Amino acid sequence: MTFDHYTLAKLIHPVTPEAFFDEYWEKKPLIVHRDDPDYYRDLLNFDKVDAALTSHDQSHGQVFMGNFNDPIKTEDYTYDTGLIDVAKLFSAFEGGSSIALNSLHDRVASLANLCRSMEQEWSMRFQTNIYFTPGNAQCFPPHYDSHCVFAMQCEGRKNWRLYDYPLELPFHTQGFDVDNDKCGDVTEEFVLNAGDFIYCPRGLGHDADTQGIDEPSLHITMGVLQKTWSDFLLESVAAVALEEKELRRGLPVGLARPGFDRAHAEQVFERMRELVWEKMSFERTLDWFAEDMVVTRHPILPGQLKQIMMLQGLETTNRRVGRRPNLLYQIDETDERVNLSIYGRVISMPAYAGESMRYALENDDFPISDLPGDLDDAGKIVLIKRLVREGVVMLAA
Repeated sequence: MTFDHYTLAKLIHPVTPEAFFDEYWEKKPLIVHRDDPDYYRDLLNFDKVDAALTSHDQSHGQVFMGNFNDPIKTEDYTYDTGLIDVAKLFSAFEGGSSIALNSLHDRVASLANLCRSMEQEWSMRFQTNIYFTPGNAQCFPPHYDSHCVFAMQCEGRKNWRLYDYPLELPFHTQGFDVDNDKCGDVTEEFVLNAGDFIYCPRGLGHDADTQGIDEPSLHITMGVLQKTWSDFLLESVAAVALEEKELRRGLPVGLARPGFDRAHAEQVFERMRELVWEKMSFERTLDWFAEDMVVTRHPILPGQLKQIMMLQGLETTNRRVGRRPNLLYQIDETDERVNLSIYGRVISMPAYAGESMRYALENDDFPISDLPGDLDDAGKIVLIKRLVREGVVMLAA
């Protein structure tokens, strides 16, 4: 099984990505109602959730239950080992408790493809948590998330309420504290039916339930684990500190004692600030974040076994090939070598293969014979075999 790139345009249709980023991103919620209950069912449905919960062992943490109206204990649906007791889990679900599946993209291929597609398009990390709620139930109290979320209603329907912002654009460390934080007044109420969608900026108060609805609800919450400009500045300073020993010196002894000489410490601080300002580099820091994004994306290669088996019959340049979807990579070239950084490793080839390799990485469907550059037919086949083995290119069936 293979998957195509899942675009933001498809996720939020009919709103365009340009309108989304101009009007909604980190500013206000976007609600899309569709008369298309199957719109997201290729991503997730009741059968896929059932298979995820019953086909192999799950532990608490991967799966948990919530019930806002009648709190449920972990031991009510787990074994002493921490593994999920599926029979008790579904019994508690029947009794009104919701099932949450954390990071299901690690275990369901369609969700893995969704996240990797968004990561390739956005250069940000994504995750999915799944909420399976019985009829007439509520999992969580009103709250906000410390990251932006996209909620896709896959099955059933759910009542939603939006509230004032308790905190605009919180850091990831500023999570909602149910005991101390309060959402403001309700600003909007609506129902999401299967195929509908909402984008919630981080910090926006919200909650959802199935009160008055007799059927279960299933939705995907896709979280954007974005970095902020404060992260960028901190990394810039850290890079300077690796080069300048003055920034690595300890803080003054006795700084918490009465009579501490703050004036002298402030003079040192001003020198450090000037040093940082002089040495910090936008280009170096941006390169660091880009490289970190690329090297931490491990390969997800559905169908790779079949691809390897197909290599034995690859003898002609008439065969059609194409890049794998969702590739996130960097290329560095020298006079002698071309180095492809992808999947946390470096694939190095002679410089004369660089033009052909770039073409293979940029095109979805082409005959091997179309590869440009200095390679002869035998060299083109060798290159494609190498890229197939590395999980970068796929042979057409």
